[in-house]
Amino acid sequence: MSRPLLDRIPQSLPPWTWSTTVALLGLALVVGCADEASRDPDAIASADARRSEPVPADPERREWITTDPVDATVFAEHMRAHPNLERIELFDPAETSLWDWTRLAEQPRLRWVRLESGGGRRLLDALGKQGRIVRLNLPAADLTTEHAAALADLPQLESLRLGQVELTADTLLRLTTLKHLHLLDTTLSDDAVAAIAGLDRLESFYLDRVVVSDAALRSLVRTRPDLHLHIDQLHPDGSGHDR
Repeated sequence: MSRPLLDRIPQSLPPWTWSTTVALLGLALVVGCADEASRDPDAIASADARRSEPVPADPERREWITTDPVDATVFAEHMRAHPNLERIELFDPAETSLWDWTRLAEQPRLRWVRLESGGGRRLLDALGKQGRIVRLNLPAADLTTEHAAALADLPQLESLRLGQVELTADTLLRLTTLKHLHLLDTTLSDDAVAAIAGLDRLESFYLDRVVVSDAALRSLVRTRPDLHLHIDQLHPDGSGHDR
């Protein structure tokens, strides 16, 4: 049988060393007990309960803009508590593939949505059913090129900021209500740029870190001198806004 811990400490240590060692052992025992308490199931459950307290209902609230982390539970709680939102901007969304996006279709006043990351086809499906979105900002969207075609199902969309998604010419041709388009971190084919030139209502077109041919951009400048064009924060030569 092993000896108790204190019996294993050399008894020949100087008095000051002995007292220091005993004090350190006592501190270790206290810390260990505190650590065990921090893992206590009741304590954890109590903390979880505080985090999951229902969001107070406020049907008069019109905006939900937050930099706090938002997961599926928080999203659902806010949708329940605030049924008349006009604007939603979430800067730290988490695991959006688990969110119940159908709740957006139940927001009759919603016009403006910003999601700093995530948001896939089910998000677009919900917004299409809601049918009133005017401004959509998805700089790091979880969308394939095929899924992005659902953007054309947003009948009142005027402003689109979209990143990490390649849009086809067919999809762009259907975005006839657009007034402002901002694309980030993607690729544009020459056909896609030609489609953008054909959007009669488009007033501004911004590109940041987009792979696109010089020939396509020169053609766009020639055919749409009225278009406010920005490429990586600069106006291209000959665009009419380069001074």
